[in-house]
Amino acid sequence: MLVALALLCAAPSFADDTDLDALVAEARDRPRVRAQQSRAEAEAERARVAGAWSDPMLSVEYSNVRVDNPVLSGHPMSGLQFRVQQGLHLPGWSAAAREVGKARVAMAGSQADELALRAEIAVREPWWRLTRERLQAKVTAAHLQRTRELLSAAESRYATGAIGQHAVLRLTVERDRLEERLADHGAEEIRLRTLLAAALGRDELPEVETPDSVPPLPVPAGPADPSRPQLDALEAGARIAEARAEQLRIDARPDVNVWAGYRLRTINTAMDDGADLIALGVGVPLPIASTRKASAERAAAILDARDLRLQGEDLRVELTAGWASIRERWDRSAAKTRAYDQRLLPAAEAMLSTTRSDFSTGRASFADLLEAERALLELERARIDAAVQTHLYAVEALGLLGRLPQEVP
Repeated sequence: MLVALALLCAAPSFADDTDLDALVAEARDRPRVRAQQSRAEAEAERARVAGAWSDPMLSVEYSNVRVDNPVLSGHPMSGLQFRVQQGLHLPGWSAAAREVGKARVAMAGSQADELALRAEIAVREPWWRLTRERLQAKVTAAHLQRTRELLSAAESRYATGAIGQHAVLRLTVERDRLEERLADHGAEEIRLRTLLAAALGRDELPEVETPDSVPPLPVPAGPADPSRPQLDALEAGARIAEARAEQLRIDARPDVNVWAGYRLRTINTAMDDGADLIALGVGVPLPIASTRKASAERAAAILDARDLRLQGEDLRVELTAGWASIRERWDRSAAKTRAYDQRLLPAAEAMLSTTRSDFSTGRASFADLLEAERALLELERARIDAAVQTHLYAVEALGLLGRLPQEVP
């Protein structure tokens, strides 16, 4: 029998089973989750050098020598020229590039967190459903054993003519019904263990431990505060688009290239003593089409940022509304569990005990005893379902909000 009041007094927790914790850790460490985490680390490496300028260019030129006499002293303009060139970005370009890099790191990290969260939910949900199946199978097996005992007693009385055949037939049907239900629980356990194997990336069905009893989980009293990684990913995407728009605003203005050259000469004549020469230059591209292109891309980036932020606002509203729905159903399941523990199960147990006493004195029939057993069985199954359902609602809330609401201090 269920020790209902003892379960009610037990301190509930969301996931205090060490086996479940180990399975969750395994799911969060799957290769596809680690791959996304590696992408986040790769983005972090790229962000370290975001905003860096291109290297200066050094060139050496052997120039203006005669074809028929390719030596430096063969022509007054010949010489060995050294040149250094550097492209200059306008102020703000590096800061915008660094902001893009940081936002990409944040987005990749949030995507990794979202993937890990989904992997965790894929383990927690079938684990709790498996717990429910096993608890209900245990209760069903206990009632099946008592039904077999009643059937054996009924067959003995029928053999002596004390009762009619209908009692034996009715108990036989009840026995067969419970055996079929027990077989259904076994099939469902295989299905749920298969889901766990898929969530864990295993080839074989895992051996999973589940608790022998489940207390109801109370509803958190705090308000909804969605911290879903998907929200952070959308915000990071908006920041990327905004930083990219700033880059494009700067890129719409032409960058400047500067260079300096030094020509080493060897000629020495009466007209030209062969003095070395220097050259300084500045180059600016003509923004014929690039400005219009950059302006269009910047406008598109601004619209992308707006779109991502609107998606985030819409998702936040959906998550908050979803939590309100879960909370109402969760609270109802917790209340049902308390009702079963405090009133319905004790009453059903008392009714069964009284019916057994009356049966022993001939004041109750096999049918009365069977009905009392069946009523207790259905209430015990309903109590298990309500208690486990509170934990399933917690899993649903975790997947929805990213974490369970906290108590308001």
